[in-house]
Amino acid sequence: MRNFKKILFLALCLALMLTFIACGDDESGQSSSVSESGKNENAVTVKFDTQGGTQIDNAVIEKGEKVSKPNDPEKVGYTFDGWYADGEKWSFDDNIVSTNTTITAKWTPIEYTLTFDSADISPITYTAEDTVSLPNITAPSGCAFVGWFEDEELTKPIPKIEKGSYGNKTLYAKNVPLIFVLKEDTYALNRCDYSAITASIPSTYNGKSVTSIDEQAFNGCKNLTSVTIPDSVAVIGQWAFINCISLTSIDIPSGVKVIAQNTFRGCSKLESVTIPNTMTSLSHFAFSGCSSLKSVTIPSSVTEIGWGAFGFCSSLESIIIPSNVTEMGKDVFYGCKNLKIFCEATIEPSEWVLSWNPDNLPVYWYSEIKPVTSGGNYWHYGTNGEIVVWE
Repeated sequence: MRNFKKILFLALCLALMLTFIACGDDESGQSSSVSESGKNENAVTVKFDTQGGTQIDNAVIEKGEKVSKPNDPEKVGYTFDGWYADGEKWSFDDNIVSTNTTITAKWTPIEYTLTFDSADISPITYTAEDTVSLPNITAPSGCAFVGWFEDEELTKPIPKIEKGSYGNKTLYAKNVPLIFVLKEDTYALNRCDYSAITASIPSTYNGKSVTSIDEQAFNGCKNLTSVTIPDSVAVIGQWAFINCISLTSIDIPSGVKVIAQNTFRGCSKLESVTIPNTMTSLSHFAFSGCSSLKSVTIPSSVTEIGWGAFGFCSSLESIIIPSNVTEMGKDVFYGCKNLKIFCEATIEPSEWVLSWNPDNLPVYWYSEIKPVTSGGNYWHYGTNGEIVVWE
């Protein structure tokens, strides 16, 4: 019994000694690569930055080793062109990793083709990195073009190609008929679809002439950029194009003699207007609020310009008033802060109201020869038809 106790005591002492030696080795760090924090000091991390492609897990390897090549990532709309670090292509066969490293995927966008179901429009190429504005088309006669659609059933409108889009696409134009009403023996355009981008008025409808555009026919057509008006139209009603804020230009046909009140009022993107030499009157507020209007030529046939006809046309810098204009309403150029007015009349006509120029804009009167005392307010046409102010 005494011998057994001795043996048991010696065994316990031996076990304690071995435990102490093992712990001493770990604490000293002489025989392990694991630090006191438990981290492998020889390990480095390789991060794969896929730049929006499919995710790839980081790789943890020993310093001085090569990282294994992962499966190629995928990214919709792009072709994978390899891995790069610090601008250089990464070689998985040769590159040694000695520190934490980020390897970045390089991509080339795929080029896709947009085709249109209109013979007037050529195909367009694009990539996932592009935002593409879609072209407008001239609407078929008697119709309004309201935009492009992704499907032949015309249920999925597509106003533009957004960045991030991909794939070859065919787009389909949607055209809707204009609405006409019979008035005695001719037709009038009564209404255009609110979504219209372009519109084309025919000269005839159901075998009869189209001779007028009704009041407010295009009112609210905020996307309308252009409209084709035939020479058969003689009357454009009041407010016909009021607040068509995307309309950039308009050719008024030769048959029209009067622009009614407020016809183009608030067409803030309208830059140019062609007025035919058959026109006799520009009615009240006809172009009021056309803040982008840069040029307008008033033909010699015009004899009357109504109240506020060009009010707040702040982009107008010069305008010539024909000598045949015998009636000028109030506030014709009110708010046209950059405007110089050149009158073909030699003196102010007595029929012009006193408040036709309330902002006291510069006014120049016509004189073929240099006045003795011009005061800088007389002008004449130069050899090329340009405006020349007498000094």
